[in-house]
Amino acid sequence: MMQRPGEVAQKKSRAASGMGRALASAVLFGLLACGSGGPQIPEELLDCDCQSEGEYPPGPYGAELGDTIEDFSFRGLQNPEVNEDWKELRFSDYYDPQGEKGLTLLLLNTAAVWCQPCVIEHSDLPSRAEQYKDEGLAVFSALFQDADAEPADEATLLTWTRTFGTNFAMALDPSYQMGRFGPAASPPLNLVVDPRDMKILARFIGYQDEPLWTFIEDELAARKEE
Repeated sequence: MMQRPGEVAQKKSRAASGMGRALASAVLFGLLACGSGGPQIPEELLDCDCQSEGEYPPGPYGAELGDTIEDFSFRGLQNPEVNEDWKELRFSDYYDPQGEKGLTLLLLNTAAVWCQPCVIEHSDLPSRAEQYKDEGLAVFSALFQDADAEPADEATLLTWTRTFGTNFAMALDPSYQMGRFGPAASPPLNLVVDPRDMKILARFIGYQDEPLWTFIEDELAARKEE
């Protein structure tokens, strides 16, 4: 029997609520097990003003539609599903002016452990990333706060990625660099960026599942015809 949209939404909400509580408990357990002296995030990776070593579109940079996004630097995992080796991650890793990396679109996402819409979104995001991977979609997500709205750390991010089976780049953003594009109080934030010139094509603040993926699907389809 076909379920009504309202029924599906209610089920998703109940599932997300349970998942959120379980995730928060897992994070708390992990932090207690590790003690308070967890791995320290290098200061130079909190807000890196350094220039990209490789080629990247020149400034000025901005936060509005059509602006070029700045080459931020993060500490994170390139693909947690494959390995959990921490490394520096930059937006310049996705700059693909000639299409040599096979990228068509870049989705930049933010999340916080306390955010129920983020839990709902990330329960589906790995399957979306896999679904559109062959069409050239790359996904990059930044976790900025834990269950207590404190800056996210390595233990929190690992719990998050293991909970959701994250198969795309996931980074720490404890100082919320991505706050230039959307407020911390209303995540998730999703930016769709063109890898050819790193310009912002669309911005979605708050959970907007259908509008976001409709835009991405339409954009991918249009680029196939170019």
